[in-house]
Amino acid sequence: MMRFRILLLALVLNYHLGFSQDSATLILVANKNADVFIDGTNIGMLSPNKPQKFDAVSGEHYLQIISKESPTEEKNEILSLDAGSQKVLKFNFDIKETIQPIPIAELNFDIPGILLSDAESGSNNKPVFYYALDAGDQLIINLKMSNKNGSNSTKVFSYPDGNILFSKDDFQDLNQKINIDKKGIYGISFATSHSFNRNMKMKVTRVPSSKESVQFNTKVVSKEYYNAVTVQSPQAFYINSESNAAFKNGKSKVFIPFTIPENAVKWYYTFSATRDKDKINESLKNFNLLSEITKYLNSKPGISFALNMINQPPGSDYCDIYLIDHENLSLSQNDQAFSYLPVGSRVNYKSGTVEVKEFINTPMYLAINNPDFSHGINVSIEIVAIVKETQLEMAENQ
Repeated sequence: MMRFRILLLALVLNYHLGFSQDSATLILVANKNADVFIDGTNIGMLSPNKPQKFDAVSGEHYLQIISKESPTEEKNEILSLDAGSQKVLKFNFDIKETIQPIPIAELNFDIPGILLSDAESGSNNKPVFYYALDAGDQLIINLKMSNKNGSNSTKVFSYPDGNILFSKDDFQDLNQKINIDKKGIYGISFATSHSFNRNMKMKVTRVPSSKESVQFNTKVVSKEYYNAVTVQSPQAFYINSESNAAFKNGKSKVFIPFTIPENAVKWYYTFSATRDKDKINESLKNFNLLSEITKYLNSKPGISFALNMINQPPGSDYCDIYLIDHENLSLSQNDQAFSYLPVGSRVNYKSGTVEVKEFINTPMYLAINNPDFSHGINVSIEIVAIVKETQLEMAENQ
């Protein structure tokens, strides 16, 4: 019995001695909580920045360190361990800084009720607020209604395309987070189905995606731009003489109807008259009022360019041009006494360009009269307006 015990003890000692001769030591450290795998087997866990010792058999092994925190990351390494050796390995995972929400706005405002909206300016007076946001931002909107009556709705959309990121109907209070994928301008609009105004309290904050974006400027500015638009494209036509109109039922007048856009600040017409049809056709090819005005608007002096800076078309024969309103149209057509507007009218006019700053968004007419008793005349005309457009832009330093 004693001999058996001695033999068993010898076997155990021999086993441990053999294991000790074949084993190696790993000391591992990571900057996050992580699980440790060797050859696919979980052998333990690491705490942040605390070295941990592990025993391993000598030879080649596949080591995996997998972080336990979201988002999960993995570090891999192939090890070659010699018997009796010790190896120290350190693993660094990306650590995302916690960034606190940054206030953008805290507002108290009224949402116009249906009765007031209809009475004042329809749906155009519904409140809309615009802010610039950076890519990766999380937009947080906190809304509280002072009066719980009625149904309220809100939308968050990108500007200027109007793509809706979020919408909500039938709410009184709301706390909403919205992820922003693209840097740009975003609007928050409100409406109510209640008959009378509803009071809203709103807090707007953003959580930047990185510390580099903390100083991002969320301010939006409104800028005005001027563009030239065609009201009447270049056109040529023939006007009979007065004798032809009197004895052959011809027409010694033509009427050009037009309406200047409501956002226009001023408008121009270019005119040319000649008895020679070939000359008027050639002149028409060179009518470029639209391109000329556009050129000046896009450079100095911009909207302040002088009328004499525009090239004048050639002309050799006279016409009378009267700017009239709709009330005087039928009078002029029937050769009755009519009133015209001197600011846009010219008598005995061969060619040139006329500038007018009035009569915006009103149906108007250019009555062109051939005063010659014996000869018909060819005329050409082009009408261009300068319109003012307002656009939102992100503030500087973005």
